Amino acid sequence: MLLLLRCLALLLLVFVFARPFINVEDPADASRRDRQWITVLLDRSASMQRGDLWAQAKDKVQTVLEQLGPNDRFSLIAYDDSTELLAEIKLWLGNSSGAKVNARLEGFAKPGFGGSNLGQALRFAGESTQETEPGPDEQPFARREIIVISDLQKGSRLGDVQDYEWPTGIRVKLEQIGEDDQGNAGIEQVASRVPWATAGTAPSFRISNSANGLGDELEFLAHTTAGETLSQKVHVPPGRSRVVELPGEWVGKSVERLAIRGDAVEFDNQFHFAQNRQQTVRIVYIG
Repeated sequence: MLLLLRCLALLLLVFVFARPFINVEDPADASRRDRQWITVLLDRSASMQRGDLWAQAKDKVQTVLEQLGPNDRFSLIAYDDSTELLAEIKLWLGNSSGAKVNARLEGFAKPGFGGSNLGQALRFAGESTQETEPGPDEQPFARREIIVISDLQKGSRLGDVQDYEWPTGIRVKLEQIGEDDQGNAGIEQVASRVPWATAGTAPSFRISNSANGLGDELEFLAHTTAGETLSQKVHVPPGRSRVVELPGEWVGKSVERLAIRGDAVEFDNQFHFAQNRQQTVRIVYIG
């Protein structure tokens, strides 16, 4: 009888230790993880039109979204000459939150023609992140990070952060996209926008050639409303700019746009003029 009891006890021990061990995650563990606030500054200035830079930028945003966890906070800010808050998710809820961000991201299909004021955007993000504190029932942020996704063009303005005391505990990470190895030239008006006929002089334009420009000779073009194309060569060494006046023989023409040709990137190669249109005004006299 005693032997039988010992055998039963041994079998019971074998049964206990032979049971599979299943680790069931506590749902509360997600709320105990370190909470983070990630802010993305997305460059949508004119230079982001080059090649596939915009597609690369959106891919970078997706990579950031994949790293977010439950209850994280996420902000998406787009900037050029101005700064705009596109999306704000206070409590990250996975796919549903990601869908909201992507809907806002696709709301503007491509960058515009503005410049790049990165300093203003950094200050806006820094102040927003510093001034906003979690509620009494919310877990504090263990990490606050601002991620800049940009081609980091040389013309980016940073003046707004030069006299700004950066908040402690907020990290900035730069995610540069694209390689600026193609060179670029651009055109902009430097004279008054007074109509040519009343200005007394031909308008002037600045033609710039980047330091890694393809060459030092560019073609300066004028396209008229009559379909005529006027052209002259302009010598602009790489890394320099040159101010040129509209040739006298062009001034009498009805020019609708100017252009330059000879670089690898064409997004900023044209300057358009708004044409004055004749209007018919009907006046009724009663008397």
